[in-house]
Amino acid sequence: MNINILGYNIFAKGGTSRSNINLIKSFLKNGNNVNYFNILDFESDDITRLIIHEGINNNNVQFYKFDDFIKIVAGDLLIITREELFIYAK
Repeated sequence: MNINILGYNIFAKGGTSRSNINLIKSFLKNGNNVNYFNILDFESDDITRLIIHEGINNNNVQFYKFDDFIKIVAGDLLIITREELFIYAK
């Protein structure tokens, strides 16, 4: 299954980021492909630090800056993890 997750900033400290990381790990553990779309901009170093710190060593996860509706709708499931982003569910 191809799962897309839309969140605000997975690279920040906090409960929502932790929840998103745990969600990604659970889906990967079950053999799914995960694309995480981050609202805030980030650097490739941020991805590297997250992967190392969280032990997400998996080729089935990709991180994107959310700026492309075409990419985010090309999945089996879209999970929106922040209430203010629910407007993108349409």
